[in-house]
Amino acid sequence: MITHEKKYTLDVKENLLVDLKSENMGVKIIGWNEPKAELEIKIEANAASEQELDFDQIVQVELNEESNTLYIELTDPEEIKNFKSMVKLYIPHVSSVKAELENAGLFMENLQGDQVAETENGSIQFDHVNGTLKLSSENGVLKLNNCNGDAELETENGAMKLNYCEGNIKAQTENGVFKSSKCKGSLEHESENGTTRITGAEFSKAFITSENGGIYYEFNEIEAGQFNFQNQNGKLQLGIPDALPYKITACNQLGRFHIGLEGNYDQSSSDEGKTIEMIKGSGNVKIDLKNENGSINIMKQGARSNNIKIDFSSVSKLLDKAMEHIPHEVDQDKIREKMEKAKIKLQNIKIPDIKLPDMDKINLKVEKALDDVGKELNDLKVEFSIDDIKEKAEEKISDIMGSVKDKFGNDELKQEEKSRVDERSRMKILELLQDGKITADEAERLIQAMEGRNG
Repeated sequence: MITHEKKYTLDVKENLLVDLKSENMGVKIIGWNEPKAELEIKIEANAASEQELDFDQIVQVELNEESNTLYIELTDPEEIKNFKSMVKLYIPHVSSVKAELENAGLFMENLQGDQVAETENGSIQFDHVNGTLKLSSENGVLKLNNCNGDAELETENGAMKLNYCEGNIKAQTENGVFKSSKCKGSLEHESENGTTRITGAEFSKAFITSENGGIYYEFNEIEAGQFNFQNQNGKLQLGIPDALPYKITACNQLGRFHIGLEGNYDQSSSDEGKTIEMIKGSGNVKIDLKNENGSINIMKQGARSNNIKIDFSSVSKLLDKAMEHIPHEVDQDKIREKMEKAKIKLQNIKIPDIKLPDMDKINLKVEKALDDVGKELNDLKVEFSIDDIKEKAEEKISDIMGSVKDKFGNDELKQEEKSRVDERSRMKILELLQDGKITADEAERLIQAMEGRNG
């Protein structure tokens, strides 16, 4: 491996303007306290490429002192076929950048100013950048961490991820996933085929639309706000904390409703579909939802915990006990075979103490186990659906599923942990209902039993 290195140092002032173009070489831009700009370039080439590298052929640097503008253009070295480049640019904290990159990524941190960046086949990541942002990527990931300021963001096939950002945000994704966590301000997001997942949201205003992707929005406890969610073919799911003073209007044309909030709601029907209205407290958080073909799920948001331990080892005893009540008219051996499969699927899930950042691992394992159990028990209803015993079989299966859910509420869990797990259980019950694995009556009984247990 042969390394070629060069450094460019220029005296500049604050409020520097940087005009950057790069082809096949990613760039990392870092704000610092020095009154100068420093460009460091390192290129590592295969040992077979012994030819000396002419940096003047691949790097163009020019400073216009009058306008305080730094022009940088990077092109890949044609004489080197296989190479790895590392490019760092240090500039004053208060600086603005306009960047165009092709087949290369851009990283920026610790800057204050207006930033414009466009990449083709490269990612964009900004950390602790304050100011107006206008960023777009064709096939790369776009990620913002701890950024403050209004932002216009666009990706075509790449994901978009925002963490701890604040400002008026406009985000458009075509096929990529959109994720936001702990962000404030306002959000306008449009997606075609990607999933939208927003957690810990402190936005006071949001307008979110999707065509074919699911939308999940988890509210924090805010006092007022205006929110609009629209979807065509994907799910709409909201997590509502207990203290949220909401006024909800939800309209669904062809899809189903799943409402997991306490209290009554008004229903009406029209040519546009079925509409549900709910209000709590002042109703200052106005939430409008509209879907065409996908479901609308509105659920209570559970409390978060720092750690959790779930033990499924004794759940199989519940299934054994349920066997005693299976109607004699059906084939006991086949039922026992299904029960044994369900027991194995539950016994095989082992979850130790897991910290909050790994909570998704718990959710995936629990949901997988319940999916498997639901499938095994649903097969019972398919195989033993004789009219005179179907009602009894469904009732016993419902009792089994209720007992499994009750397992989450044992004394091993703290109260806040119960809320967290109950919420996941509630969502799973609704998914089983939507997939046709349990009936509407069974789902209602399970949710009521769970709420009664916690009451």
